[in-house]
Amino acid sequence: MVVLSWWDPENRRPTVDLFADYPRDFELLNKDSMLLPLGATAVRVASIDHLIAIKRAAGGPKDLDDANRLAGLRGGKVIGPG
Repeated sequence: MVVLSWWDPENRRPTVDLFADYPRDFELLNKDSMLLPLGATAVRVASIDHLIAIKRAAGGPKDLDDANRLAGLRGGKVIGPG
């Protein structure tokens, strides 16, 4: 996966990741996404299920921890390290 990450070194806001390439069907991602307000505009955000799949596919310790936290938010099963 090719990901561009934006973050503000002056502020501890969450990082925003923009996927330049993702091995899932765009129409499925788009259909399941959420449109959320961001300031004066709105941005399309992947669903929690897709975010979990993205994090698990990446497989790093932080990614697996993130996947487990997301699964916990939606009441899902926590797997693997984390």
